[in-house]
Amino acid sequence: MLINTLPVVAKIGPNQRFIDLLNLLREQQIAHRQFDQVSIGQLNKWTSLPPGIPFSDSMVVYDHARASQRLSNSGGHYESRSIDYIGDEGYPLTLFAWGEEPFFLRLHYDPRVFGEAQMQRLITQLEALIVGYLDKPEITVAELSTLLCPAPLLSDWQSNEPVNLAHEILRRAADYGEQIALVDQTASWTYAELCEQVLHLAQALQRRGLTPGSLVAVHLDRTVDLVSTMLAIHLCNCSYLPLDINHPEAARSTTLREADCDWLIHDDSLNAPTRCSHSLSVDDLRNDPVDESSVVPIAMDHPAYVIFTSGSTGTPKGVAIDHASVINLVEDFVKRLEIDAHTRWLAVTTVSFDIHVLELFAPLWPGATVVLCQDAERRSGRELQRVIEQHEINYLQATPTTRQLLISNGWTGTQ
Repeated sequence: MLINTLPVVAKIGPNQRFIDLLNLLREQQIAHRQFDQVSIGQLNKWTSLPPGIPFSDSMVVYDHARASQRLSNSGGHYESRSIDYIGDEGYPLTLFAWGEEPFFLRLHYDPRVFGEAQMQRLITQLEALIVGYLDKPEITVAELSTLLCPAPLLSDWQSNEPVNLAHEILRRAADYGEQIALVDQTASWTYAELCEQVLHLAQALQRRGLTPGSLVAVHLDRTVDLVSTMLAIHLCNCSYLPLDINHPEAARSTTLREADCDWLIHDDSLNAPTRCSHSLSVDDLRNDPVDESSVVPIAMDHPAYVIFTSGSTGTPKGVAIDHASVINLVEDFVKRLEIDAHTRWLAVTTVSFDIHVLELFAPLWPGATVVLCQDAERRSGRELQRVIEQHEINYLQATPTTRQLLISNGWTGTQ
């Protein structure tokens, strides 16, 4: 059976009765039957979503007519036959429902996108939804939400279940739209533009053969491309390896060798290491044609990044940091430092030091602005003060050395 699936869009109010919501969705589906022959490509064009973002990432198939029973009732060779639901639907999540007494549910999911623990929790919530409705047919959406999302337990907060940093940032960015996300010496991107660039780079990387689990070295200057590239690597379910462009070439090559890294994204204007078998220019990736039909799978089972120690006590050692740890750090600092949409954060730390995670990603959580300080600017007290005043910076994380540069230039911390 082939199904031409149409997306469902609904505005849900907390005081709306669940039965009214179901009736509304059914009326909507009936009204949309006139569009059954519309192609997926045309539907994509009609939406306001950025290229590469699917208008739906899940599907529900409900066989209310009990096709198996009708087939069996035909008699003859069909009496002992039944219809089952098999095959790849092309969605990360598909729910099949059929029958009346008994009523069956079958959940198909892409393991690259969802973990088993997440699916077990979803099944539990589906059961609670059905039982809650049967117990109280007049139940409201808000009352159902209480059944489905009870107050989190301490064990839930401490769970090691991985989540994807890029997915969460892009999900939040959809609410920030035209607010400024990133600023460098020559460019300024809104959150909408950041989403577009991340998706574009992720698609370009996948077309070049990047597979989940790969380690990708990032050798870029402190520009907006640096942040979008890191997030695009996450979106491909890969890990990034940050390289400091100011480190000696021998040190950078040693890091690549020790990490056994075969992928490198670099800036054409920089002298990049040549060891990697897949060396890609960020300019070439950015100039790739946009493929609106391409869907970037969002998965969560590989580290966020790998970072090497300084080697002060011997040979530098690589440490892999997972997404759950990064998000715990980001969420905690957003609360502790009271970062909000009015924050303007000056990022001065090298990407080879893992505090860059706080500087580059935490401000993006609540819709703040990250201003990327250039190397020449962060080494001069006068230039650093100029950048702070020019961009109206109100958050700066820096070492005592950097603070002394500012103080020596007459900065009082009040600007």
